[in-house]
Amino acid sequence: MIDFSIMPSLECDLRCSFCMYDASPENKTELDYEKTREFVAKWDFSAINNVGFYGGEPSINFVLYQKFIDLLPKVPKFVITNGAWSTSVDRTEAFIEFIYDNDLYTIISGTKEHKMYQNEGVLRAIKENAYNMIRLKDGDVIHKMGRGKDYPGAMDKCSGFCCLDDRITRLAIMPDGNIVFQNCHGNYPIVQTIEDPFEGILERTMNAVKNCGLKLL
Repeated sequence: MIDFSIMPSLECDLRCSFCMYDASPENKTELDYEKTREFVAKWDFSAINNVGFYGGEPSINFVLYQKFIDLLPKVPKFVITNGAWSTSVDRTEAFIEFIYDNDLYTIISGTKEHKMYQNEGVLRAIKENAYNMIRLKDGDVIHKMGRGKDYPGAMDKCSGFCCLDDRITRLAIMPDGNIVFQNCHGNYPIVQTIEDPFEGILERTMNAVKNCGLKLL
């Protein structure tokens, strides 16, 4: 089974010092919609556990994210957000409407930098009334990718996690069209692009792990 994430954009209203994707207000990189539509049309949805949406920050461009969400049939979906919208009544109402309209399980980042821009009371109140749709994340693993390369305490040694974890295979479509393997605690290896077929993607993922130099267990 695959957890497949789609990252429509790397534009974000924050510029966290550890961001592994170099997301920022200036990063306008966007995923090619037509190529993604053609790729998703090839998916075997019996192999898909759920589909995630993040980037970038979804709440600053609902129209763009909605386009990609609408490519999917009725499958479990989730969104990851920085939660900065919680300091504005209007933005909070718009975000809640967005996740309920799309039945999105919502993961709200909770590092110290994120919390500086959040209204914790609002987020906790939303969680209490969201019928298990909201998860307030407590911290995060920082990868040596993007701005995280120079972040103190970022993971700098391979843990072999990708070999030990036999649960869901996590893949993500980056805004540049590359598909990366996310069961990795180092730099996410590229498996293929959205212009390659869906068929055989798990085999290509395992080949990417083997090429990393680790022996699969």
